[in-house]
Amino acid sequence: MSALSERPANPVVGEAIPHESASLHVTGLALYTDDLVGRTKDCLHAYPVQVFQAHATVTRLDPAPALEVPGVVPKLLGTPGRVRHAAPRLGDDTDAVLRELGISDDDIAALRGRKVVA
Repeated sequence: MSALSERPANPVVGEAIPHESASLHVTGLALYTDDLVGRTKDCLHAYPVQVFQAHATVTRLDPAPALEVPGVVPKLLGTPGRVRHAAPRLGDDTDAVLRELGISDDDIAALRGRKVVA
């Protein structure tokens, strides 16, 4: 049986236990999604569009205000998508990626032998 499933010797019920990031939230130091944009240079972020009517059917959406914001990249809804090639299977490109990171073939073989990588 794992330690997580065992009841502690001195269980405490009703004792206030602060969330691990509570102090960050009340001091203004917590990171939110919007804060991450500045930390991930040259990375495209996607945000969902919200509709403020419950169970509404969206018949029109004006993207003009969003497109005026610097850095916003439009997604062309009318562009047909297509599959150019299949995604790699698990392990197909592992060696190439690890070599690019500077890991030797011997170390890759050792990792594979210990089932650390596929």
